[in-house]
Amino acid sequence: MIKTIIFDLDDTLIEYASIGYRIHTQAARKLGLRLPREDEFFSMLGLPWDVMIRDIWPELKELDSFKQACADIRHSWKRCQIPGASQTLKKLKQTGFYLGILTSRTRKTAEHHMKESGIDAAHFEFVHTVEDVQAHKPDPLAFSAAVKILEGRGIGREQILYVGDSRVDAEAARKAGIGFLGVCTGCLGCREFEQMKHECVDSVKDVPAYVAGRNRLQGRRTTAR
Repeated sequence: MIKTIIFDLDDTLIEYASIGYRIHTQAARKLGLRLPREDEFFSMLGLPWDVMIRDIWPELKELDSFKQACADIRHSWKRCQIPGASQTLKKLKQTGFYLGILTSRTRKTAEHHMKESGIDAAHFEFVHTVEDVQAHKPDPLAFSAAVKILEGRGIGREQILYVGDSRVDAEAARKAGIGFLGVCTGCLGCREFEQMKHECVDSVKDVPAYVAGRNRLQGRRTTAR
């Protein structure tokens, strides 16, 4: 039975991919760097920001100038939540699920984006950012802090579901022995998730129905034994 649902942040609860691509390509143009293809940029999403930037632009000697260029551009873009995200979180919380967030964002950025988009931090038992984990997705150790908290409450890995939008999310959950559900509000569609042998839904608003169905099925199997 699923008792805890951990969410990725970008493109799972908050819209990011298309905005992020525009911000980063504008910053690259400003600094005279090559412009990455959209699919190249999207394939890096889910990694910590500094890792992603160094992978895309290895010629960058230091990141401060690029970070500042992005910051200058970012002010003109407002973060919005994925439609139905707040209602979904409220419903899951009221139903009795433990909720958490695991993101590769820094705490400062995650908190700012959540506040700007209207995602209430009070819904979550924990919000784990890049500063809170031993390693970063797709390394399964990214889940260690969350698993420790939940095991202290008697919740095992088989009772945890991670909801995310990227290959990095899916790989991290699989390696950690945690269930994964893909949402198609990022750079991957259901076809890509199905090719990876993962179930998926259109968006976060479909998570309550998915979890209810999974738990009903598990309950029937338990009763039949």
